[in-house]
Amino acid sequence: MRKAIKGLLVISLVFALVFIFSLVDDAGTVSTKGSDDESDNIVFIADDEVTEDMIEVGEKYAKEMNSDSNGMSGEVWEMQSSTTVVSYRPIRAAFGDIVAIGETREEDYKWSVNAGTKIDNYPLSVSVSGSKPTTQNGPETNDKLADEKKASHRAFFLVGYGRLVKYTYKVTDKYSGRFLRNETRYMYSDVSTKLCNQLIQLNGTTVYAEDETSTKVKDAGTLVSYKNKFSDLDGTCLAHYKWQ
Repeated sequence: MRKAIKGLLVISLVFALVFIFSLVDDAGTVSTKGSDDESDNIVFIADDEVTEDMIEVGEKYAKEMNSDSNGMSGEVWEMQSSTTVVSYRPIRAAFGDIVAIGETREEDYKWSVNAGTKIDNYPLSVSVSGSKPTTQNGPETNDKLADEKKASHRAFFLVGYGRLVKYTYKVTDKYSGRFLRNETRYMYSDVSTKLCNQLIQLNGTTVYAEDETSTKVKDAGTLVSYKNKFSDLDGTCLAHYKWQ
């Protein structure tokens, strides 16, 4: 009898330990998923912070210039310095779409800025872009704006972030090592993309949306006008967007 009881206790202990470890494992899984869900969070970078990407962007450009395929195989480009000239901030926003109540869509949104574009009077040397796939869900039937207007759609858009860096290069002759000239390029580093959304009411041809405080609702104009607000340089998410 004692042996039977002892056996039952051992079995119970084993099952208890398995259960405990399964809880620990599940907690770890939840934590990891939470971190993934928060990947859209933007971490601002100080002007004087030297990141791996900052160096990689500059060195990658030098490598491309040193490649035989660019027609300048007789030259050697060597990066000399990298200095932030425009602080880390929104680069450009790109409007995606509006999704009505009860609808679901899958889209791949993209934003870009072409080479040659002036960023605070600095000419962008290399184009920059970003994208993010998303599953879009429209609002619930009882969702409302801050002034109790019923939400008819959810608007989706992207915002690209980064900092503009001034890179300087020394160019020498590949065969003699003779100094030829100095070159300067302006390129973005530490580029990231954030997906944003906000509830709106589309009433006829007029869009009503919350302001930057999320406590008031403003007339954002026609749907075309509303969308155009996101295409300007330095566009931001609506949490920081001030309607003009």
